[in-house]
Amino acid sequence: MQLGRWLAGFDYGHHRFRYSFGTPEPIRSRVNLGVLSEEKVNIIVHGHEPTLSEMLAVASTDEELLAYARSKGATGINVGGICCTANEALMRHGLPIVANFLQQELAIMTGSVEMMVVDVQCVMPSLANVAKCFHTELVSTSHIAETMGAEQITFDAKTGLQVRRDMIRQAIDNFERRDKSRVHIPHESMEVVAGFSNEAISHMLAGNSAIPGVRSTMPSSMVVSARGGYCGLHESQDPVRQRAREVG
Repeated sequence: MQLGRWLAGFDYGHHRFRYSFGTPEPIRSRVNLGVLSEEKVNIIVHGHEPTLSEMLAVASTDEELLAYARSKGATGINVGGICCTANEALMRHGLPIVANFLQQELAIMTGSVEMMVVDVQCVMPSLANVAKCFHTELVSTSHIAETMGAEQITFDAKTGLQVRRDMIRQAIDNFERRDKSRVHIPHESMEVVAGFSNEAISHMLAGNSAIPGVRSTMPSSMVVSARGGYCGLHESQDPVRQRAREVG
């Protein structure tokens, strides 16, 4: 019965997101702390609410906001993600993944993050204290999981886009408070290809791809031998060394 409930919820959520935001397609992006920018306004969206990241992604491309960012000395707006929200923003908009669950404090400690927007879960209670040591503004958006020490701006789908524009403008204003002498962004980042929906995988196995070079890396035998796939999902955990359980 529990498995049936889980599968029903998963199927409902999968189709709801697809109908609301579109079916993901293979898309190139980058991951790791090195995706943060010294020249741009850095905004991180962190949590599990896909509507929130969708609105921020759309608002970040607003020409008026981009012009406002340039007027404050930045070259643009850089929106990245942490945790499951990062995956939603990555596979539909190509936004970079800044960090995983265990790295969320480290992202702030680069000294380059103007705003971190959090929602319902996987938010470390320590984030507010870490943010106080830097210029980062921490914004909580969930009405059922308000983060202590953060500014509360509850997300409402009816006014979501305008509120996200206001939040980005607030982050841009915060760019001037960044202490460049305290900015330390790691150089490490790597390219990633994401967005492999069922439709995209079927399309690729038929010999097609919207991403140059992806199809050529797949052996020709895969087209006739593929019978399924496996995906293991988990959050990073403190007692286990990062990536120690990964195979492949």
